[in-house]
Amino acid sequence: MQIFIVLSQNIVSRILLKKEAFRYQNYNFLKIKNSPLYMTYNVNYSLSLNKYLVPSHWFSEKKENYEFYFERIILMIKENSYLKVLISSIIINSIISTIVIDSLYFSSFNFSEIVINLSLISNLICFFYILVLPKISQWGIMNIDNKVRKKNEKIFKENLNIFEQNQDKNDRISKKVENIFYPVPSIYTRENNKKIYLLTLPNISRVIIFFMIFNLSIIFKGVHGNAGKPLNWFFPPVE
Repeated sequence: MQIFIVLSQNIVSRILLKKEAFRYQNYNFLKIKNSPLYMTYNVNYSLSLNKYLVPSHWFSEKKENYEFYFERIILMIKENSYLKVLISSIIINSIISTIVIDSLYFSSFNFSEIVINLSLISNLICFFYILVLPKISQWGIMNIDNKVRKKNEKIFKENLNIFEQNQDKNDRISKKVENIFYPVPSIYTRENNKKIYLLTLPNISRVIIFFMIFNLSIIFKGVHGNAGKPLNWFFPPVE
């Protein structure tokens, strides 16, 4: 069912999005002509894993900014960051959900009670993910930051502000709040970080609760600013 959710992204992108295909350095991209401003960039995990959705508002920026941004995406493709997050999320969810569903199946609950309890437990699991996984997401993003900033420090900082304009607009937040609840570190943290981290899965805290939809969890539609942003329900925001 999680793999079906991956395939559904491809279906939704075909039906709902007006797209224009283009290539950059031999990689396939799709410009979303009707993208809302709340989208940053998102990945269309098609069967071939080679379609990358780019909201149209990126093209209103300077060419050097959006091409630098493409370089960031290509770096993540080369390092298999997307694929690692995808596989890790599916494996973790499968193990935990198998235990939960097995326990409910052999309980004394009737079918309706099993469905309700599955949804409630899945929401609690997602809340646990939100508490424990943001740091791993942050570390992955900052590792990529350290690599791309070497190419052009000025454009790197400009692009951080472009990302932030389309998200929470939190240039600097409480460190405790950031460490627990924010899968994307603040601009201040990203600009000043020089560390290299070993355990990194950029964006896993969003992707893993997105996949938990198959367990009837509804928490993804309300967290990370997704309430009222239906396209983010199918394409989790990245950065």
